[in-house]
Amino acid sequence: MDPKQQALQFYQSLGAADELSRKLLSRAAQVQRGRAAALKRRIDDLDKGGVPKEELAKLEAEMKRRETLAGSYDKLDSVLGKTIASRAQLDEKKFE
Repeated sequence: MDPKQQALQFYQSLGAADELSRKLLSRAAQVQRGRAAALKRRIDDLDKGGVPKEELAKLEAEMKRRETLAGSYDKLDSVLGKTIASRAQLDEKKFE
């Protein structure tokens, strides 16, 4: 196999690894949103039961942390997607 073809395959494998990273980030964001929603339901249920405000405050802080984490994962996914697209364009020009 000629070196140009080997380099092309190498760059394609990097792209595949980046796509897998994007899928993992997307899944992690979904998981964090699900956990935040579960915490919200738990907070609502406990609020009806007269649980101390300190306990509710801890759960609300955890819910906000998970929502923030999900947002961070989304931002990383977006940036990674743009980077993959720009690298793909550069690679196409490189191997034409």
